[in-house]
Amino acid sequence: MEWQFLVKEEEYSIKYGYSKVYHSASKIGNAIYLVGGEWDDEYGFYLYNSVWMYNLITKVLYLTIKTKGIVPFPRHSHGSTEIGNCLYVIGGTEYHKDNDL
Repeated sequence: MEWQFLVKEEEYSIKYGYSKVYHSASKIGNAIYLVGGEWDDEYGFYLYNSVWMYNLITKVLYLTIKTKGIVPFPRHSHGSTEIGNCLYVIGGTEYHKDNDL
């Protein structure tokens, strides 16, 4: 296995937005799904409920994947897992409040 940048670091925030922390990532088939997370800076605190997908074969990153079912509120510090080819998001915190998801 070898680590490599998908895009130049200086181009990343322009093309994909800011980096996230406290997100979850799960592999389903030939894709890795990145869910939620947070980002903060001197201007504010931001939580995400977005789902990104990285295709391991084509090496293409897809932003804001359409989902089925109830979309969780933006959150961080949660977990996610694949069961039967479905992605489940569990727990986490929404704007610094405990959540029963």
